[in-house]
Amino acid sequence: MASSDLLATVTAALNATDVKLVNDTLTVVSAVTQTVNITADLWALPGTDVAITTSSAAAIRAAWAAEGGLGRDIVPAWVIARGMIDGVQRLENVVLSTSGTVDPHSMLAMGTITLTLKGTDY
Repeated sequence: MASSDLLATVTAALNATDVKLVNDTLTVVSAVTQTVNITADLWALPGTDVAITTSSAAAIRAAWAAEGGLGRDIVPAWVIARGMIDGVQRLENVVLSTSGTVDPHSMLAMGTITLTLKGTDY
């Protein structure tokens, strides 16, 4: 969370008459980070190593590092799409620890990702 002094400094710099356009309206707010933990059930294809849960979780985390940012939401469908790596048959029962929806000036940070191996299936 940014200090009020920092917010005032940035506001003053952005609203200076030599840089601000006449029709610009700028509001400076501190970005807020919320942590979201994810749990889901995973079924693997037969013959897949049990480490698939770790690999799938790593793929989800890497995708969020590449795609996440201010105002970006996390929804169960996104988690499923990013976790469907080679060897995963399906991901179900995705539960987020908090609402995956944020304001434009907020950011979701990835907390724990717990994928429970429920078995194998074709």
